[in-house]
Amino acid sequence: MKRLVCFKLMILLLLIGTSCQKDNNQQSQLSGSTKSALGQTQPEFATVKIGSGSARYYFVGKINHPGMHIEIQGEVLINNFESGSSAIEEEEGGESSFLNSTDGKKFYLEGNITANNRVKLDVVPSDEYFNEKPKISATILGKLDCAKGMFQGKWSSNIDPKDTASLVLYFVARYNKIKDTKLRASISYPQFAAKEFASFNDTLAHIMYPKLDFCVAKVKNMLRQYSDTSIILPDGRKPTDALVAQHNVSVVYLASNLLALSYQLFFDENGAHPYGTTSSENWWRRSNGNFVTVRLPEIFIANSNYTKTLIDLLIVELNKNQKVREDHAQIQEQELLGMIRRESFAWFLHPAGVRIIFPTYSFGASHAAGEIEVNIPYSSLRSHLRFDGAAGEFLRQDGFVLNP
Repeated sequence: MKRLVCFKLMILLLLIGTSCQKDNNQQSQLSGSTKSALGQTQPEFATVKIGSGSARYYFVGKINHPGMHIEIQGEVLINNFESGSSAIEEEEGGESSFLNSTDGKKFYLEGNITANNRVKLDVVPSDEYFNEKPKISATILGKLDCAKGMFQGKWSSNIDPKDTASLVLYFVARYNKIKDTKLRASISYPQFAAKEFASFNDTLAHIMYPKLDFCVAKVKNMLRQYSDTSIILPDGRKPTDALVAQHNVSVVYLASNLLALSYQLFFDENGAHPYGTTSSENWWRRSNGNFVTVRLPEIFIANSNYTKTLIDLLIVELNKNQKVREDHAQIQEQELLGMIRRESFAWFLHPAGVRIIFPTYSFGASHAAGEIEVNIPYSSLRSHLRFDGAAGEFLRQDGFVLNP
């Protein structure tokens, strides 16, 4: 997982690749009165301890770049080995530790944690990740405090040695991963330390065990299909050794009154053509303290003809997408209108805008193209968004007041 970006004001970065345990009543307050991704003071969250073994964790934090605070959140996978050393690396099923910037760029992180919890991470651009000798754009050095569930360190650009910033991360959730004892079937879901999200802990734990039964049944069905085959995969394995089914719930964005969750079902039937589907939930806490799910039309002003504007913006963004261009996919207004009305795609609220993930095969694209992701900035939707709706959390930034 690697890569960084030149940090600018109002950039939200997302990191992925760890997991945490329960908390020690340790709380953290993110950015103060300076400008941040939300333009307001981030609420306090309880933290979780970093436990032994391998786990993913969700964090919130900030980068104290000269003259500004940049809020960050994301996930990271940590493998704590019995020898005392640890690694931040790729997990089976394709999950990597990474950073996402609000402009849609992806940055990967890889590194290790020594016995005294010193951390060194290389940050590599996504277009360099698969090179034999990828260019490292930045380095993160610091120390992990497992008991307090936090990381403090420094980001240093490898392009400009004078470009440095301190950073602090608070680990606020640990992902529970439960595997079948015999088959490569598993589920994972976050467990939050903050009491505000206790209801989500109970709900996710309740709904995920049937998902594990589904994954087990899927692997068993795949095993029956490949039971009589003599095919050997390029890496020397039999297809039956490469059958995987996972159902993972991930946090896309977390605030005191907003939680965006991604539900990803992942299958790998022969080790060469993995397939994943993504669905979404956006939970918003109303003034009465109750969380409610948000449907896409509810973030827009009624009768504002938002669908026409959204379709126009999606066509522009999709036509810029490399996957769409390479497959010569055909973007039709009527098809997009139907998808918007049915909400037949995953969508998430986050500080950068509305993130939309279209399913594999959308617009006639090939399997190799996979899911297609686009981001629509709030500024492009300014005349349609409800200031009092769930997206209003992101519309109060300095110099960006919508529908006053």
